[in-house]
Amino acid sequence: MCVNTAQVYTTSSDLNPSNNMDIASIAIYTFDLSVEITDTIDPVKLASETTFNISVHNSSAGSVNGVIVTNYLPVSYLEPTDFISISVGSVSVNQNLLTWNIGSISAGKTEMVSFKSKAIKGPATVESYSMLSSYGVDENYQNSSDNEETTIYVEEFDISDLVISTDWVFDRQCGWFVGTVSFSNPSNSLFYYESPFWFALPKTSKYWLQYPDGRTADGMDYVDVTTQAENALYRTGNRDNKLNPGESIVVSGILLTQAEKENSRGFVYANSVNVAVAYPTTDYDADTMDDAWEWSYLKNLTGLSATGDYDNDKFIDINEYKAGTSSVDSGSYLGFSKIESKNGGVKLYWQTVAGKSYKVEEIDIKTGKVIRSVLYASGSVLSVFDDDMNDGAIYRLKLQE
Repeated sequence: MCVNTAQVYTTSSDLNPSNNMDIASIAIYTFDLSVEITDTIDPVKLASETTFNISVHNSSAGSVNGVIVTNYLPVSYLEPTDFISISVGSVSVNQNLLTWNIGSISAGKTEMVSFKSKAIKGPATVESYSMLSSYGVDENYQNSSDNEETTIYVEEFDISDLVISTDWVFDRQCGWFVGTVSFSNPSNSLFYYESPFWFALPKTSKYWLQYPDGRTADGMDYVDVTTQAENALYRTGNRDNKLNPGESIVVSGILLTQAEKENSRGFVYANSVNVAVAYPTTDYDADTMDDAWEWSYLKNLTGLSATGDYDNDKFIDINEYKAGTSSVDSGSYLGFSKIESKNGGVKLYWQTVAGKSYKVEEIDIKTGKVIRSVLYASGSVLSVFDDDMNDGAIYRLKLQE
């Protein structure tokens, strides 16, 4: 409760002094709200995303109305890309400013919003800031705002598989050379490339980049051409933001100061991702074996084939793939590891692979007819005892697909 008093004075005699003073009282609405912001991936790699969670808790005795949370992302470093979930209210975004209109929040209740944000510039350590407001006075205003620190890092880039050409044209109006860079990912490449994309050039006395954005780990100036590259990628091949095997793009508008004629070819830096690791169920070499399985043994896609037998164990590579056995270990294959006679019967042993099931068949050697067939689930080392072995029968171990 707030009380305001007004009183009037005069040097003359007041004929009615009873109305010289008046009092007005105002009821002030108080509440106790708190806000917290956290990120889930920190540090975050440049051009990758992290998720921010903002939560608001009402510690007041009753409901609080007109609750609004304002969140500021650091300009030019983090940009909101997508919403994951929101428990109540609505959200609007204006560049780096996110406004969450909660409306009413009940006593003891916690509301939350989650959104993704992409790191667009780095390396850097930056802060995101959240602040809440409502009608009335917050009794515990110290927790009505919160900030979260995020570190953006840059990985070393792989440029070995990129084919690049540059073309420089002198612009008389600006007095600089304007460059157009073409780069492609060979169709037989084992990598795709994704942002960030940098064009790098060693600075010499003969030429240098006019407006570099930074310096690479090996000391070359670079300009960040990620935006131009991604715009080109959305019009190329798979129409995503990846430079896939067999795709090419062109980036233009790079400014160069050149003191004298010189072959300033430059380099393109990009984040490389192994195709087999990124897409474990793909089969780029079309040999019916998943690339990730091949890569795990030989770190390439050329050593194994559907008809080959890399480890010379009489068990071809495609069957090793299906059985889950090793294609580079001649002692690893689908078959009985030990057979022993025991108590008038026979006991069969074999090494299994997790996730696989097996069938043991007893076959009449004269007719080829399967006398009986029993399924066994996978484990470590399995064994089966047959106390009713038929004369003239053989055993066969098969993978149950």
